[in-house]
Amino acid sequence: MIAVHYLLGFNSKLLYHHQMGGSPSCQIAAVDMKGPVAAKVKNQIKENCVIIYSKTYCPYCKIAKKTFNDLGVPYEVYELDQMPDGVSVQDVLDNMTGKRTVPRVFIAGQCIGGGTETRQLYKEGKLLDMVNKCLAS
Repeated sequence: MIAVHYLLGFNSKLLYHHQMGGSPSCQIAAVDMKGPVAAKVKNQIKENCVIIYSKTYCPYCKIAKKTFNDLGVPYEVYELDQMPDGVSVQDVLDNMTGKRTVPRVFIAGQCIGGGTETRQLYKEGKLLDMVNKCLAS
């Protein structure tokens, strides 16, 4: 499928794949990284030292939010399952980070990963330093 992505000349997402009459059938949708949803996401990441893209029911999202709460660090959270364009935002994040999973945690414009990675940086004593550098700038 990757070859098809390059041939089409844009970032695309495989929506579904099934057999019809013995041959594979695919539907591909483009992720418009210059469109309004991508622009909104990029601006949110740029404007906030700490931002979490989350879903309300996700246990790993709860880990990430609890970690920042424990540190007393302010953060912006976007609950994708509560947003009308949440699926499109998740598509953009997938394109930006290579991962579709939530949470997607950004500090100073850089994706640090998800809940597990956030907790690990906290345990290593690195998370607060990363946040403080951003807040100081």
